[in-house]
Amino acid sequence: MKLSSLCSVGRVGSSGARFLPLAAGGAMSVLMLAGAAIAQDAPTYPEGVPVTRMATPSEKAWMLANPLAGMSLPRNVTAGAPAGTVVGSGEYDPTEAIIMSWEGGASLNNIQRVMIRNITTIGNADVYMLFDTAAERDSVMPTFATNSLSVGTVVSRVKPLVIPTDTIWLRDYGPRYVYEDGVRVISDHIYNVTSRTVDNASPVPFGAARKHAVYTLNLRHGGGNYHLNSIGQGYATALITNENTNFTQAQIRTLWQQHWGTTTNFTGALSTSVDGTQHIDMWMQIIGDNQVIISDFVAQSGTPQDNLVDAQATLMASQGWTVTRTPARNTTANVGFNVHYTYTNVVMCNDLVLIPSYTNAAIVPLNAQALAAWQSAMPGKTIVQVEAEALAQLSGVMHCIVMHMPRSKGEVIAGGIAPTARIRQPRGGQLLTPGSTYPIRWITDDDVAVVSTDIQLSTDGGETFPVTLQNAGPDSWNFNWTVPDSPTGQARIRIVARDADGRTVSVTSPGNFRIVCAADVSGTAQASPPDGELTADDIIVFLGRYFSSDARSDIAGPNQSVGPDSLFTADDIIVYLGRYFAGC
Repeated sequence: MKLSSLCSVGRVGSSGARFLPLAAGGAMSVLMLAGAAIAQDAPTYPEGVPVTRMATPSEKAWMLANPLAGMSLPRNVTAGAPAGTVVGSGEYDPTEAIIMSWEGGASLNNIQRVMIRNITTIGNADVYMLFDTAAERDSVMPTFATNSLSVGTVVSRVKPLVIPTDTIWLRDYGPRYVYEDGVRVISDHIYNVTSRTVDNASPVPFGAARKHAVYTLNLRHGGGNYHLNSIGQGYATALITNENTNFTQAQIRTLWQQHWGTTTNFTGALSTSVDGTQHIDMWMQIIGDNQVIISDFVAQSGTPQDNLVDAQATLMASQGWTVTRTPARNTTANVGFNVHYTYTNVVMCNDLVLIPSYTNAAIVPLNAQALAAWQSAMPGKTIVQVEAEALAQLSGVMHCIVMHMPRSKGEVIAGGIAPTARIRQPRGGQLLTPGSTYPIRWITDDDVAVVSTDIQLSTDGGETFPVTLQNAGPDSWNFNWTVPDSPTGQARIRIVARDADGRTVSVTSPGNFRIVCAADVSGTAQASPPDGELTADDIIVFLGRYFSSDARSDIAGPNQSVGPDSLFTADDIIVYLGRYFAGC
């Protein structure tokens, strides 16, 4: 947690008084603040101090005074939005890794230890752990083999990265993965708690560390307010429209369709007096293409929160979903304000499901009911309860502190996973002029890393690739190609991506592009650019350039040799006409 990110943290109790959680030796106490105006100094996040998941009153005051904070960070690694076939991955899909940040002090870190032990064993997945500094990494990593809560962890599966963060709530700001034509990429939104600027920036260095393309989704959003299945259906509460008043619901749907490949359904949001985040992951979890678990506020029948979740359960059941209910309760805990105890805020990881249990005496009887509900809903999975009281008292649970990295779509070859790749350009239809520079663009992915790429050219529609533009060159995703004087209407590019173990994948431009004849200098009616046809207009345009001493008409040296000589002579005209009448 960085010191340069946030001011005092707090929450609003049912009486409207403000409270400040403080940590000392890993324990949390609460200090009630006066109702006076909150200072608008830049927020800070001292190391080891738990921070609530929801924006606190002091954060909200700071954001109100600094409305542009966090909105203009240098976020893009890859311009634009994902293209081709974009598929969002349900959390029940095969998982390669779970991503977390080491924040919040011992009480929260101990929960992480139990989670990591189960994820790296039963869950059969890696854990990427983000540390603020190399010193913190070097201090914590050895304890995964020795700490009593960590014993049994497959330490080799814990992958440390030095990427600073402010808070533990990585679900809300961390890298959201989707597939772009089968290649894993990150689509990163603007963290809705914009005062947490270090959190907000973290997906970009994570993408660089894993060499995954990072796109910017221009929505202010907390990642926990979205659940999706793997067939293109997503759900978010009305919070998203309240956070993005510059967009209509239709425009928000369009953005999510472009970036995540989903059609979004909007639901009502719980009152902030029930759940300070208003995120959907606090009362719903999609567990299959047509399976969902939804909270049921037992002992609170008829309350607005119970009516909301009951209505959503009824609606989805009518639409063909298999709906399982788990208990939930909103109650005043020993810290003096309302706490939302939920059993839908879970972590699914391959054959493992981590669900919370709580120590609040009023909630303890619900632990067994929730376990039974999950075992009934997912009989083929191992359901593990993790005591998460400390997280619940900060307005979140385990789902809130993780992001999923789905498995690579690469083919399994020789016991390992081959790379995946996508050509971004050229994809077909381009008209390229000999001698011009054209940027070939692509993206790649691998379970470890792509180490080199070949770039090859076909002039027969991909039947053969006799010309190598780059042999075992860097996987830079960018190659500035000087277009040759080889006219064809059937040009294609092929990228061959290679990992460290020699496994490869080949991808080809899906459509033909044209390399025009060097004599084709004009479009219809002497317009530019070239149009792939040789007509009298091309001669007229060339001669016009020649007599105006345009460098583009300097195409010949002495005795009609090829190459400019900074002179305009009859040789240039003769060479041009030779090309024209030769049809090239």
